[in-house]
Amino acid sequence: MPVTGVVGKRVDIEGDYFSVSPRAVRNVPVFHVNKRTICLFHTETFGNVFMIPIGAIMVSSIIVEDTIVEGKTVNKGDMHGYFQNGGSTIVLLFEEGRVKWDDDILANSRECIETYVKVGDRLGRATTAAEREEAAAAKAETKHDSENEDSKNGGSKSGSTSPAADSSNTDSRNNADNNSNSIDSSNNDNHSNSGTPTKERDESKYGRWYK
Repeated sequence: MPVTGVVGKRVDIEGDYFSVSPRAVRNVPVFHVNKRTICLFHTETFGNVFMIPIGAIMVSSIIVEDTIVEGKTVNKGDMHGYFQNGGSTIVLLFEEGRVKWDDDILANSRECIETYVKVGDRLGRATTAAEREEAAAAKAETKHDSENEDSKNGGSKSGSTSPAADSSNTDSRNNADNNSNSIDSSNNDNHSNSGTPTKERDESKYGRWYK
């Protein structure tokens, strides 16, 4: 489990078993078409969180522990389930603005570089109420400015503009151990052998909640 919360509904979706390697993902929408299990968790820290294990080639089964039942409280680090055979991909979905990802995760993702993470590595932290209010105000101001610009130009655009991700977090990373406000990597150790560039993490900077 990457977070602490209450188990919500779970939905199994049948699908294909394409590879989830970075090369495959660039050519096939595997996260939309592969077999997957949608698991909902209600948390105080992050709001509603979806954890979605994705089936893949030679990974035909997504096994969820019998103890993971709707209404039960689970803790970060608890066993949730496993893949048969081997490992695959797990997608985490959070409510907008509830997570501040660690700087190296953001920087590597922008450059299409995979980040090598181990069980217990911190991936980010929960935002505070003040940070969410500030982000919402900035988003509203950006949308307002965009609409004014469209009005001046006599045109219109659909949708809204979101502020760029903030990667300037300078809070202490060495206090992440056992912090319920942090998100951890609870999947198996996974090092890419797909040819995609991979970077190691600086544990002295980002810390681990689990050793």
